[in-house]
Amino acid sequence: MNTQEWPARPFIFAVIGALSAVAIYFLTEKIKPADSYFDLRVSTAAAIAAFSAVFAVTSHRSAVLRCLLYALITALVIGGICYWRLFIQWPDAFSFVALAVAIFVLTPFFQSSLHNSFRDYKALHHHAWGNLLVAGLGVLFMGLSFALAHLIATLFSLVGLDFLKTLLREDLFVSLLCGTALGAAIGVLREHDAIVSSTQSVVQSVFSLFVTPLALGLAGFIAVLPFTGLTTLWDSTRYTTATLFACATFALIVVNAVVREDAAGQSKNRIILIATRILAITIAPLAAIGAVAIKLRVEQHGWSPDRLWAVVICALLLAYSLCYVIAALTKVFPAFIRRANLYLALVVCALALLLATPLLDFGAVSAKDQLRRLAEGVISEDKLDLAAMAYDFGPAGREALESLKSNALPDFVARIDVVLGAKSRRQASFLERQRSVNNVSDKIKINPPSWTVPDELLKVIGRNTCEGDGYCYLYASDNNSEVLVLEQMCSGNGKCQPRVKIYRLRNKQWRLDSTRQPVFNLDKAAGSRDEYLKRLDLAASAGKLELKPVQRMQLFIDDEPFGQVIE
Repeated sequence: MNTQEWPARPFIFAVIGALSAVAIYFLTEKIKPADSYFDLRVSTAAAIAAFSAVFAVTSHRSAVLRCLLYALITALVIGGICYWRLFIQWPDAFSFVALAVAIFVLTPFFQSSLHNSFRDYKALHHHAWGNLLVAGLGVLFMGLSFALAHLIATLFSLVGLDFLKTLLREDLFVSLLCGTALGAAIGVLREHDAIVSSTQSVVQSVFSLFVTPLALGLAGFIAVLPFTGLTTLWDSTRYTTATLFACATFALIVVNAVVREDAAGQSKNRIILIATRILAITIAPLAAIGAVAIKLRVEQHGWSPDRLWAVVICALLLAYSLCYVIAALTKVFPAFIRRANLYLALVVCALALLLATPLLDFGAVSAKDQLRRLAEGVISEDKLDLAAMAYDFGPAGREALESLKSNALPDFVARIDVVLGAKSRRQASFLERQRSVNNVSDKIKINPPSWTVPDELLKVIGRNTCEGDGYCYLYASDNNSEVLVLEQMCSGNGKCQPRVKIYRLRNKQWRLDSTRQPVFNLDKAAGSRDEYLKRLDLAASAGKLELKPVQRMQLFIDDEPFGQVIE
């Protein structure tokens, strides 16, 4: 990193930060999409922020002009893409992250080129980790400065002087304070690169401590999957793919924390090196299982922008994992990984920059797929997620909904108009949930039939249960304060099974208490688990249900119940 002293750097960066913050404030103050020059103002603010951040991170006293030119080019690219696309809706947040990733990956290459070492992995690794550390510490210092300002304002208010508290309520002053603090902090950190380098080494050493427990944990998880099967994995949480990818990504970070920038810096501990090889191998199964999870979700619900982004992440993880598995099976494990990281970084940069532009419109792809599923009868109009198409798919989704109105029934047209007329994604989802509640009240079979289900309970059930086309049974307790709902749960591969949800009335409010999977009765299950669940599902579909009293045992202390009920 930078080794030349530049005493004026903290002051210069503080001024740049202050001016940039004030400019961004005036460009975005009370701005609305309907305002004149909205696109230009937002993109200009993004360009100013990018210029300030990039110049602060890359600045080098002996190459100020080149750093200014790189920061200016980066600002123009970011500003241009923002003007072209405008990151103001949720699907565009992924594109904004992609743009940030592209700049983050590209910047170390520029920093290394200042020392004529464009392909020097040691320099690239050093700059990448150093930039993250400088940015993180800068944001931390900014937060501490803001807290200190409030502390001093409180101190003055004790003697009746509230002018500082008044200033801290003004957005302009807060922007000025944050910009100045962040700029000064980055300037000080860049002026003491030797300390940053030492801190970077400490951070990597701390991360390397995770390698052994993480390798054992992930390897153990993969080892038990043949015995537990993947069905339990899909049914346990809605965030299976995100959890798998998070574990794989953290494993990548830990592996690189051990490998470091060269052989001199990497750990010499034999146990850690063996654990690192094991950890590198476990990334591939996690990414592969994530790919299967995406496939099942797409078969069940079709494509959406977030699933397409998940495919991109999965593809990158599979590329990294393939290289890491090959590296783990060779004698040049660390060197192979460093070489692979160099070329994969260029791929990530190019792909991220492409995905940040509107050239690949995931919203349009998703909208087209949903229309296809509707036309082929894969889903019905009643199950089409209009709120998602209107607000998550971008303009293409709204255009697709408008195109459906020409040949749709009046009820469906009315639904589309309600969603398109909603003021926000939240309001549209609420209106769709209300419709779902009405549908649940029509399809649910109540036991005892004479009981009138409270409207509040129907709302809660409509938000959590009986969303599919299968059966839905409700059984109420004797005092009507607890209900059991049995619904049919189907996965993307077409397998269905019964699922039980318990709702209880507590403090005059109905709440979901638990979700329980069917108990696997080994004594009565003649075949496999899947066959047993299929038999239960067919019986439930045929209405072969009965609620029976069951005698349990519980510990009593001084005639008071204590602990959980047991068989």
